[in-house]
Amino acid sequence: MAWQLALGLKTDGFPTFEAFVAGGNRAAVTMLADMVAAAGTGVVYVWGPAGSGKTHLLQAACVGGATAGIYLPLAEIAHHGPLLLDGLESRSPLCLDDIGLVTGDEAWEEALFHLLNRAQSAAVMVVLAGRAPPRGLGIRLPDLSSRVVGGLGIALRAPTDEELVEILGAMMARRGMRVADDVLGYLLSRERRELGYLAALVERLDRSSLASQRRVTIPFIKEILDGPDPS
Repeated sequence: MAWQLALGLKTDGFPTFEAFVAGGNRAAVTMLADMVAAAGTGVVYVWGPAGSGKTHLLQAACVGGATAGIYLPLAEIAHHGPLLLDGLESRSPLCLDDIGLVTGDEAWEEALFHLLNRAQSAAVMVVLAGRAPPRGLGIRLPDLSSRVVGGLGIALRAPTDEELVEILGAMMARRGMRVADDVLGYLLSRERRELGYLAALVERLDRSSLASQRRVTIPFIKEILDGPDPS
């Protein structure tokens, strides 16, 4: 069920490492990409503020190696309970996003600890992501805390304004959308500057542009974003 849920979620075509605008995170991105390409094992914890690209990198890890991994966004599926983690150690890498949403919960922590043990026995790489540094996750189970803290930590910083313009332009270019620089600046001046939100926004504008056969301009954006979301 977990694998089907993961596949059913919108992931912007599963972003790649190559498409990631690294900026000051270049060393961190290269480290993770190299580990995935080499079919590394162990626990990796990617952390950084909202909008720093954690989700992009976890999704990229799932398609960046010799075999397809599993991406699980806990913000979307945690309500199904920790039984979702049963049997997931069959694919590598195994990527769990927003891990901080379930730490502090006894049942989830037990399930995560056992999953990491099974993954270690199966030589599976586990990539976790969250906003807090490893020791700030609020993990109560000492054995789980030691596994996460003892893994490889990769810290990300939020993109600069210039990098956000480049990222937004790249998102649109992947969908065949050609827009002027002033359009990108307008979007970033009025919308939330989080990568996941911007990806959903680009998808909405792309749908609307295709349906109306109109170019994405500032007047078009005003019309779409000030009106109801058809989805």
